[in-house]
Amino acid sequence: MRRKIRPRLRVLLCAVLVSGLAVGISFCLGKLYLGIIREGTVPRSTKVNTENSKSVVAGDTRQALLLDPIPVYYLQAGVYSDLKGAQQAAKPLEELGYRPYITQSAPHKIWIGVYQNRDDAGMIKQQLKDKGFGSFTGAAVINGSNLRYGKGSEAFINEIAPVLKTYTCWLKENLKIFHADNAGRLDWSVMESQLSVIEKVYNDIQDFDSEIRSNSEAINERFKCLRDTVGWYVTQLDSFQRDRNEENFALLQYRLLSFIDNYLLLWQEIDNIDKT
Repeated sequence: MRRKIRPRLRVLLCAVLVSGLAVGISFCLGKLYLGIIREGTVPRSTKVNTENSKSVVAGDTRQALLLDPIPVYYLQAGVYSDLKGAQQAAKPLEELGYRPYITQSAPHKIWIGVYQNRDDAGMIKQQLKDKGFGSFTGAAVINGSNLRYGKGSEAFINEIAPVLKTYTCWLKENLKIFHADNAGRLDWSVMESQLSVIEKVYNDIQDFDSEIRSNSEAINERFKCLRDTVGWYVTQLDSFQRDRNEENFALLQYRLLSFIDNYLLLWQEIDNIDKT
């Protein structure tokens, strides 16, 4: 009989203990959340903070610089991880009379020609194919992404925004020259009126202070390169107007590709000013 009573007593004691713990925990939790309701805040001890958690901001204080996106078309005849490999691959193209441009940053791409429309590259693409060189029509979009910046960069962005807009306008007007894939197919009646527009936009570029300075030497160097490529292009444009031959037309395309490459690199540097 005593053996049967002892197990029952143990069960009863365990039940009393569990009930006591439950009542105690309920009392503490009730007191805790009663304080939350009264104060309208969560006590620090209840906040969850882990390494992977991210704060949610009600509004993004960063602003965006929006410029007109301009698509540019070209033929890409190769891409190489090292500059030497790209230079060696470009030599046979140079020997055939083409003017391949090698982009400055890795991976180094070989570009040939610059065109206002994708279809304008078709004839040169076929020529390259007939001579044993593969290529495809590539595209780059100038101002293709929104440049976002914080308050610390606002003054600098406001300074360079009109300059970038003018460079963008200059590129847009010059692309209209390349409405054909070679000099012999250009409409010079259209060209003459277009050249006067280009000259006006170029004068607008000259009106800006050429010494834009920032705290980033990389940005300063990119602006200098951009000004240089514009100058080289204008000199080549004068030669093309005078001679109107295929060689000068190819060199003109090469100079504009150099401008496009430098503009894209400048945009990357400006986009990084709040990320370093």
